[in-house]
Amino acid sequence: MKQLTHTIKKELLKRIYLHHGEWLADTPLACGKGCATCCTQSVTMTGLEGQLIAEYLQQQDRLTELDRILAHRPQTSGPAPITTNAFAEYCLKGVEPAEPVHEEWDFTPCPFLQENICTIYSARPFSCRAFVSTVNCAKTGSAEIAPLVLTVNTVYTQLIEELAQGQLWGKMLDILECYQIKGGGHKNGTTGHHLRRAKPIPGLLVCEEEQKPVQAILERLGAEMISGQPIRTLLGLEEVLYQ
Repeated sequence: MKQLTHTIKKELLKRIYLHHGEWLADTPLACGKGCATCCTQSVTMTGLEGQLIAEYLQQQDRLTELDRILAHRPQTSGPAPITTNAFAEYCLKGVEPAEPVHEEWDFTPCPFLQENICTIYSARPFSCRAFVSTVNCAKTGSAEIAPLVLTVNTVYTQLIEELAQGQLWGKMLDILECYQIKGGGHKNGTTGHHLRRAKPIPGLLVCEEEQKPVQAILERLGAEMISGQPIRTLLGLEEVLYQ
């Protein structure tokens, strides 16, 4: 991937969000406003997504709210699971991961929920956008998702991690603490034992029968332009698609 400015990375992230949302709009889902079963404190994201949320809260004059949330949250214990691209690297090499892949899920509601409504909806991270179901999770106790949707969500997660490679990766509140805005600028944040670093894409986690539809989706995304350049060039999608 080319060296990109923070401004271009933010624009790319927003375009990925938009493109994914447009594609997902054709999928019948049970999700809707007020549905918040999946809105927990186990949401993970990249540092780039954390910066986008912090800047959104700054624009809304809500940094005091963020300070309060972070001051009262429980401290994370134990290492974060490996990132999606780290997991993909193990899978593509055909070896068992040497690091934790999953952690115990924390069902504590997200602190940005108010009456089951997300108050950072337009800036929410991709993990929240990918939590979808064709059935009512509150009634059934679990989500159901079509295999292709799950694959596409995984691929977009890989793209976002590629975009944010080198930045911190972990649970939402841990990331927000590291990228919290103080005195007009971001904390640069040093990683602790409970955070990881985003990694580049080693290859896509796509089975053979899903390669064509996924390729078509990524080619449409790649054809879009940002600052006079196609997204395929900015993200290095040629290498990802045709490796």
